[in-house]
Amino acid sequence: KLLASDGTLLMMNRAGLEMIQADSIENVKGISLAPLVMPPYRDDFNRITDDVFHGSAGTLTFEMAGLKGRRLWLEIHAVPLRNEKGDIIALLGISRDVTEQKRTEERLLKESRFISAVLDTVGAIVVVLDRNGRIIRFNRACEHLTGYSFDEARGRHVWDFLVPPDQRNGVKSVFAHLTTKKLPNKYRNYWLTRDGRSVLIDW
Repeated sequence: KLLASDGTLLMMNRAGLEMIQADSIENVKGISLAPLVMPPYRDDFNRITDDVFHGSAGTLTFEMAGLKGRRLWLEIHAVPLRNEKGDIIALLGISRDVTEQKRTEERLLKESRFISAVLDTVGAIVVVLDRNGRIIRFNRACEHLTGYSFDEARGRHVWDFLVPPDQRNGVKSVFAHLTTKKLPNKYRNYWLTRDGRSVLIDW
């Protein structure tokens, strides 16, 4: 699409017209697109428009409502369009519909929050590590047992601060087996709490 400096529409292709639920360019030429943008994103939309007419390019993801009320998410990359003299004459916006992507992200976020809530209510300690052994989940039972908060534990190797030095190689070996799907039935080692106590963990 092409926008004038005041945000009014100059030109839009068929795909763009379908996104905003317009039947033809004649029906929407000269209107401002800002009112179609949902209020939380309208200031950013106006800002990126202003930036383009000052010579900058930008990308924005925002929610909007079509002319017939359909809600959708768009990602727009906006750049200045210049004439042969180098003057900026319009905003050239290349948009793509990212509605399904945003819905998937929102669903995964809800699932993640639900899982976190469940992990925080169970009585057992639950630690989730990435493939490198760094902590990515550390539930409330872990915090109570060890004295470390999740923010303090996040991103650290579990054996660097929770496992006594003489047991680190054993824990690393078990973890290496887990990453190659050689699953032991049970393992037992000590954890060191923040206040220096040793706690035997059976996992």
